[in-house]
Amino acid sequence: ELLELPPESPGAIGYLTLPGDRFVRLAPADLARGVLLGRYERCELGGALFSDANTVSRIHLCLALDPTGLWAIDTCSTNGTWHGDNPIQAMKLGASATFMLGGQPLTWQLHH
Repeated sequence: ELLELPPESPGAIGYLTLPGDRFVRLAPADLARGVLLGRYERCELGGALFSDANTVSRIHLCLALDPTGLWAIDTCSTNGTWHGDNPIQAMKLGASATFMLGGQPLTWQLHH
């Protein structure tokens, strides 16, 4: 189960900074299964986190870890996922990345 914890939480390979300065740790087992982000309450990072963001799709983005690295994959969202001025369908995440889900900023940070 994903928990809202400060970024120094043990067991996390990295964390997301969400709107409202919330931090969510992401462990390898969670990411290997895939972590869904969106307004849908059944998403691992959904429901109340994005309930006020009508520009975020019900199931907007999937974060997935495979042998090549960690990926941010847009799930054909209505308003897209953006990295800077570029819309993304899939993007490999490095040590850090900031992207937008329907205008909502998210930042990925790898644990060092």
